[in-house]
Amino acid sequence: MALRILSFELGGRPFGLRIDQLAEVAGLPHNLRRVPGAPECVVGVGELRGSLLTVLDPAAALGLSWAGREEHVAVLRAPRGRVGLLLRGAVDILLCEEGPAAEPGEGEPERDVVCMGTGGDRELLDPEAVVAVCRERIRRRG
Repeated sequence: MALRILSFELGGRPFGLRIDQLAEVAGLPHNLRRVPGAPECVVGVGELRGSLLTVLDPAAALGLSWAGREEHVAVLRAPRGRVGLLLRGAVDILLCEEGPAAEPGEGEPERDVVCMGTGGDRELLDPEAVVAVCRERIRRRG
């Protein structure tokens, strides 16, 4: 089955998010504020298009490093609350085919599938798993 994905890198590894999981990709809110006592995976809260947006760092959730200076927020389609994932560096939209599921490393959230397409394979990131990792870290601090 062909998928359209938003392609990006985390820790030098290629990843993707399914386009149908996203409401939009926007610049980082200019009024983003850090939440005191929040774990590293919570970048902060800001206003985007008149609504509050919680921004999470998938690299911190996965224990990976960042590269790149451009900052984007992939705003998730979510039934409750607005959540965005911080993406640094170049992003692109690719068409690819689903492949077998990738096994997560210890402490990493599960990933959906591998996306095989031009420019190489990409692991599809499960945004709900990233949100769950951050929620668990918040719960442990509370």
